[in-house]
Amino acid sequence: MILSDRFDCGMGMGILRSHSAVLLYSWNYVTVYRDRWEAWLKLNKGKQVQGRSKGLFSRITFRQNLYLGGSPNISLVEERTGCQQGFIGCVRHLEINTRKYDFRFGNRGDALEGVDVGECSADTCGKVTCLNGGQCVAARPNNPICVCPLGYTGDLCEYAVELIVPFFNGSSYLQYSGLGSLAHSFIELLLVFKPEKPDGVLFYNGDQMDGTGDFMSISLVDGFVEFRFDLGSGPAVIRSPTSVQMDKWHTLFVSRTGRNGVLEVDDQPRVEGTSQGAFTQLSLPLNLYLGGVPDLNDVAQLSGITASFSGCILEVILDNKPVKLLEDALSGLNVANCEHECVSKPCQNHGTCVPKIDSYTCHCLLGFAGTNCQQEVTEMIAQPMFSGNSYLLYLEDDIMKRVWGTKFDINFRLRTYSSEGLVVWAGEKDMSSSSDYLALGLKNGYLQFQYNLGSGEVIIIHNITRMDDGEWHTVRAMRYEREGSLVVDGGHMERGVSQGSFKQLNVNNGLYLGKSAS
Repeated sequence: MILSDRFDCGMGMGILRSHSAVLLYSWNYVTVYRDRWEAWLKLNKGKQVQGRSKGLFSRITFRQNLYLGGSPNISLVEERTGCQQGFIGCVRHLEINTRKYDFRFGNRGDALEGVDVGECSADTCGKVTCLNGGQCVAARPNNPICVCPLGYTGDLCEYAVELIVPFFNGSSYLQYSGLGSLAHSFIELLLVFKPEKPDGVLFYNGDQMDGTGDFMSISLVDGFVEFRFDLGSGPAVIRSPTSVQMDKWHTLFVSRTGRNGVLEVDDQPRVEGTSQGAFTQLSLPLNLYLGGVPDLNDVAQLSGITASFSGCILEVILDNKPVKLLEDALSGLNVANCEHECVSKPCQNHGTCVPKIDSYTCHCLLGFAGTNCQQEVTEMIAQPMFSGNSYLLYLEDDIMKRVWGTKFDINFRLRTYSSEGLVVWAGEKDMSSSSDYLALGLKNGYLQFQYNLGSGEVIIIHNITRMDDGEWHTVRAMRYEREGSLVVDGGHMERGVSQGSFKQLNVNNGLYLGKSAS
């Protein structure tokens, strides 16, 4: 089957025929170029065929709509096209004079009308049954694949998989709640990734379903990292000075304040940019995506996104808060596990493996220690040491009765070299801005005691004695109804009073020493 191109400038038809045949049941790439009466055609990687129309006229005037795949009356165009029927097959990309056409109908697409047009995957997927909620799509006209929901993999989505470090294969994505008002004026984001291909979107959050309005995106473009955002009057485009290596771990950091943005990649020089216009607020009510998007036609055109990411994403920290890549996801497709030591489950005795860039750390259950939690601890721990991810949890009623209610009095000794960290925590299972809680922790090297009884929090800071000097310090924190106090090393007492009229602390999730579990 030979491909032909016909055109007429008014004095006689020009006909171009490809040297090679069209490949049936495979995707073919066709390029046609015309300049006045001269034209050329190229099919796939074959030779370029040149030709010209007859006569001296060089302009073509079109008075009818453009039709794709057929015509409402094929007999009227048969003489000029040489075709007695419409096209049978699939089309997945149409670009004319740099404009890309969207095949969808209505406001979301460019199509004015159509008849008997179905999904390309309809026939291809007729004999394929994807399991566990998977969806069949046509990678090529004769090549069906199953797109698997989060937690499943395999050709038919038949295998359940415990995801640890997500891997994206170029058709994958993870979906989260959008940033919404959190990104109106300011945002900081850190992302650790390992790319396999030089192009693909790492992060995208938009404003409108049709791709218009504000957006924020981070993508790889020819191996360079691009940070783009649009506040409504033109995008900022901030590109890394050099490209990143494939199959290597990289860390990128972006921040935006008003119209100004910053991008830092690994040890490359910091790059800054400014969005166009006078708008300063960013509106991102739609869902946020990592590693890809469900439909490239739905993203903002000015984002420059042309492909989904291929590679691994290890960590995302948004406004200094780590994102739980899998637990926080609303949904996802075609996400598998990256090759990482944690996938082999090296932590013994029900320890939890925490991935690092090229290594891992095991969080061991109480009673076990060692690199892989392989050592059983049989002796009593007289002076527990916390690593920053450690905690002890107390649930006994006798202990909790001393925490909730109107009174609280705690004494302990503390030694640390860290200037930040949670020491004591008691709260509710489902925390909100008005939930009761009580906390003791370090901030900038000083101890602070804070609590909320349901009508407003109080923060009591002991800013005389630094705690991060590696020496032992004695601490006493007390609360009676709304009044609280904090004493370090038997010295000056700092006091505070909570807002409102509530006098009781109501907590239901135990008492934590060290980091809380959530």
